[in-house]
Amino acid sequence: MQSIESSYDLVKPFNIKDKQLYIGNISVKELIEKYDTPIFCISGNRFEDNIKEYEESFRQEGYKYFIIAYAIKAHTNLTLLKFAKNRGTGFDVSYKNELYAALNTGISPDKIFFNGNAKKRVALVEAIEKGVMINVDNLSEIDEIIDIQKRLGKKARISVRVNPEINVDTDPAVATAVKGSKFGLNFKTAEKAYKLAISNNMDVKGIHMHLGSQITNMSVFKEGVTKFVEFAKYLEKELRLEFELLNFGGGLGISYAKNRLEEEKVVENLKEIYKNENIHSNLYCPITKREYVKNIVDSVSILNHDVKIVIEPGRSIVGDAGILVGRVLNIKDSLIALDIGANLVSANIISSYNNIIVANKAGEIPDGNPVKFVGNLCYAGDFVSPFEWKMPELNKGDIVSLMDAGAYHWFFASRGNSVEFPATVMVYKGKDYLIRRRERYDNIFGDDLEIDL
Repeated sequence: MQSIESSYDLVKPFNIKDKQLYIGNISVKELIEKYDTPIFCISGNRFEDNIKEYEESFRQEGYKYFIIAYAIKAHTNLTLLKFAKNRGTGFDVSYKNELYAALNTGISPDKIFFNGNAKKRVALVEAIEKGVMINVDNLSEIDEIIDIQKRLGKKARISVRVNPEINVDTDPAVATAVKGSKFGLNFKTAEKAYKLAISNNMDVKGIHMHLGSQITNMSVFKEGVTKFVEFAKYLEKELRLEFELLNFGGGLGISYAKNRLEEEKVVENLKEIYKNENIHSNLYCPITKREYVKNIVDSVSILNHDVKIVIEPGRSIVGDAGILVGRVLNIKDSLIALDIGANLVSANIISSYNNIIVANKAGEIPDGNPVKFVGNLCYAGDFVSPFEWKMPELNKGDIVSLMDAGAYHWFFASRGNSVEFPATVMVYKGKDYLIRRRERYDNIFGDDLEIDL
């Protein structure tokens, strides 16, 4: 197995000065001295720039009618949601608490898109009352909505989530538009859902799909988008309707590896580590936001009428805007023990990788002795990274940063050993803001009922 070395090919505003990792003009060392470790650090500037890049892509394609609906599941934080809303985004939500958090920002409900394959009735009621767009996932949900409409005396605003059933070249855990997926309806069943919605006086606004996550192969988007738009055109003709919007979901990947060579080296290591698993080469994403948007804009021309385009990016907005920072607690031979563990890393996605930088020794020459980073959990599989790394000489107290860690680490986080979840800090325009407190004992056990039996 080849050892991995830190990559210093960083996206702005992450940079290195005097062997220190910086977010803009604030060093990671300064942040942990102020807020301790472990900690998530989010660059508000990078988050904002990623939104602007999507907006500019639509404008460069001459398209005015669009909504960029930030996928809340990628990184959920109330300050971050208000930050996104204040920059014009909508929201993609998938659970009742995400719905409530989105509504809490004061956003117009018609910019919220409610996804999910198993929505609870209480959330559907809230969505219909407020006028949120419901992306219907199954026929049972149609029946539920019919009953709620009758009780409320109010129409539901709906799209139907369709599954184009293509080969989605990404990790199977995040491929959603494949045959047998729990998400969406095949075209035949989707047509039936639309007929039921129309006959039951629902406010049919559009059509929805989502291909998957961390997609780095443009042919996947081309095939999925083409099938989706052609089906939309078919439905408009057969059912005599005109969709106001087409929701293409999200899925655009980010570059965890910064070039093909780095990706190939990481993938070879993954194949060695996970010998019996199907490892996907989707750690480097050559697709630009402009190329992604252009493919969508070009596709809708076959409809011959104006239509609002909705996209639901998450990872490609927040993924490279965040880092996870910990400290070296002790060193045992080649094992470097940190105060962050596998509970904060997307370890159930086998084809996963985060570049690691020693933030207070950035750019220093590796000492030649491969090391492995382990966590602080009582669990033998608690590896922060499965790879062997060539690093500068490490000492207790050194600062270790997992790069491109803004997306989905919270989604998969667990509270093994009753470990507190980290604080989160946003750095924006040269200032740092605590946007999530570090958990305390009462947060962890506050809902327990202590009975002396």
